[in-house]
Amino acid sequence: MRGQINRLFEKALEALQPCPDAPEWRDSPHVCALADSERHLGHAVRVAEYWVAYDAIHFNPAQNGFRVIGTFPTVDLAKAAIVNSVSLSWLWATGATDVACNTHLDLRKI
Repeated sequence: MRGQINRLFEKALEALQPCPDAPEWRDSPHVCALADSERHLGHAVRVAEYWVAYDAIHFNPAQNGFRVIGTFPTVDLAKAAIVNSVSLSWLWATGATDVACNTHLDLRKI
């Protein structure tokens, strides 16, 4: 009985482990990028007091660069727009049920 409980406990812990291939934000004071282990999904670039958000998995209308999502007053709004823009495509491509596991890497600390 105790062995069964231990195995069940270990399975539960496995389910709670961070998603290894989930997209992560990499942040600097002027650029934030969202990427998983294989793809660059999107980024936000600070221009003066605004943040310009780009969807890196879809082309712009001219088919010669990243799709511009928009200009935002805060980095958090720009990041949310990027996640919203790429989430459905990323979920479809990976079969995942969530876009992010709240993993964050601050490049200023490296």
